[in-house]
Amino acid sequence: MIPITYATNPNLQAVKRALAAVRGTEFKSLMLSRIVAYALGDGDATSRSVFERFGPTMTEPGDKRQKSGWLPTVCYAERLEGASAALPKPKTKDAPASERWAIMSGVRPDGRAFAKAWKEGADAVTINVTKAHNEVHARLDAALQAQIWELERRAAAQEATCAA
Repeated sequence: MIPITYATNPNLQAVKRALAAVRGTEFKSLMLSRIVAYALGDGDATSRSVFERFGPTMTEPGDKRQKSGWLPTVCYAERLEGASAALPKPKTKDAPASERWAIMSGVRPDGRAFAKAWKEGADAVTINVTKAHNEVHARLDAALQAQIWELERRAAAQEATCAA
């Protein structure tokens, strides 16, 4: 069994680029999972270095062989559970419910996919996604928006602490 690792140090700009890739049509499944995994800080140093050099295809222009066969430990763009793994994680495992994110998704009778991510508590927020290619992409879109919201909130809190 492959252990699932979760992002420990996501980068705000990379997460925003990953969200744009999810909303676009250029990348599908494995390449999209690589983009999201890279943005969330997943992967070993070699895979991340090859990604930085050659992009999600992991190939040089004009070459058909991949420089790395990086398979992210979480299939972010292929499965609903993978898309959910992109949600921000609380700092501790026994964190209160107010620090945890929840997510749900589905497909309407007319075939449109949707997703909703939310966080309760003092800093409650709800993120709705109504346009997506499929249910997995809707859930991944909502999870990445939650990740961006959380990163921006933490940065603002850190700035406030430094200013005080």
